[in-house]
Amino acid sequence: MFARPLSIAFCFFLMLAGPSPAAEGGGIAGEREAVAAVIARQLEAFRRDDGAAAYAQAAPIARRRFPTVAIFMRMVRRGYAPLYRARNMHFGRLLRANGKILQEVTLTGPKGQRHLALYQMQRQPDGTWKISGVVLLAPREKEI
Repeated sequence: MFARPLSIAFCFFLMLAGPSPAAEGGGIAGEREAVAAVIARQLEAFRRDDGAAAYAQAAPIARRRFPTVAIFMRMVRRGYAPLYRARNMHFGRLLRANGKILQEVTLTGPKGQRHLALYQMQRQPDGTWKISGVVLLAPREKEI
């Protein structure tokens, strides 16, 4: 997860790069469930206030930026409240942009507003997926 100005710049960069749905069949499309499971585990951990479990889903690059669970959770509570207390989630497209893998997730935040989160995923040397960053876009209309 990154600071908002960096996140916004990253999001515009990816839009200009033209993200496209990941190829079906082999490759990343076959990893759709694994990617979704990592994100779901982190969101569930946030709901339980289980900082260690949430932090465990972060990629090494995110852990370097937020070197302790306490720092990580403070950043999430302050800058990513819709993730921290998401009431529900819907997984959208899995995208590839400039060699990056992005998962779209629509969330309903604690105030009932819908948000689109773009999770940047990173494959680890052991083959697992971790979250290397999140761009949280402006709220959408309120959920009915």
